Amino acid sequence: MTRRYFNFVMARKDRVLPEGTYTENHHIIPDSWGGPKEDWNMVRLTAREHYIAHKMLAREFPQDCSALKAFGYMCASN
Repeated sequence: MTRRYFNFVMARKDRVLPEGTYTENHHIIPDSWGGPKEDWNMVRLTAREHYIAHKMLAREFPQDCSALKAFGYMCASN
């Protein structure tokens, strides 16, 4: 995991969004890398931020099929 990605997700960890803002759960350490489904490893991201987080992982780890696959799903569903 790179500092750029980590800073991106951690900057959103404890923020308060306006009520009614659509968000999605995101594993800070990806599930496919063994990241647990515990509060410390989860962050709520807007749909755009979630897309960006997966795009960052796919670009930073192009050899990781799971990162590419997750980003591909994000692209297909948007």
